Amino acid sequence: PSVLSSMHTLAVDGNYAYLATTDYETGGLAIVDLTDPRAPVDAGRWYASEADGSIVHDLYVKEGVAYLCAWDAGLVLVDVNDPSAPQMMGQARYDRASTTSHSVWVTESAGRKIAVEGGEDWDTHLRIIDVDPESAEFLDVIGELKLPEQVSIHNIMGASDTTALVSWYQYGIRLVDLADPTNPTITGWANTWDENDPRNANNFFEGAVGIDLVDDRVYVADIWNDLLVYEVDPGAVTEFP
Repeated sequence: PSVLSSMHTLAVDGNYAYLATTDYETGGLAIVDLTDPRAPVDAGRWYASEADGSIVHDLYVKEGVAYLCAWDAGLVLVDVNDPSAPQMMGQARYDRASTTSHSVWVTESAGRKIAVEGGEDWDTHLRIIDVDPESAEFLDVIGELKLPEQVSIHNIMGASDTTALVSWYQYGIRLVDLADPTNPTITGWANTWDENDPRNANNFFEGAVGIDLVDDRVYVADIWNDLLVYEVDPGAVTEFP
């Protein structure tokens, strides 16, 4: 109750919940101590305004670092080892002010610690960002994957340590191989969108939206097709049945 904000996404790591808050002017990261789940305590706050942004839309927390999709401020890294005093580590912005950071997943590949981040807007795409503070390329975009500019990304998650699963709106779902993070490639896909459906409009909020992977099944929340379930082998180069 102490976090008086609207929220879009949360992550839980250990005894803490990390909330992506979306109130303009006060949006950011709220950290809540769940040691006693019957009495959650507001443990700390970080505001997107510190990165010249407005809100945090999505997030991923790993090993004391919160990777924040800070919307208009791009991808922002915040040290949360001390929840009472989150410290901004840096950010990877977009070239265009209108492009928004929407979803992120963090992994390691080819000896590099990387964030796989997707934007939501016209002409957005998948970015591979070096997120190792010890790297000479820290917060540089080291790889990109683009589909036609009319299509946007919604969610990203891991299918394996070196494979990302992406819901790409009208382009359905895509498996992206990250064995070479500087050259991400599509290795599997399922098209869920019918270009002739009369309900379609002139925007990118159509097609595959939510995704989850359990064992070898991908569950897709699709705008017009409701729930779709696919069987998939993350190591195979194939169209999903």
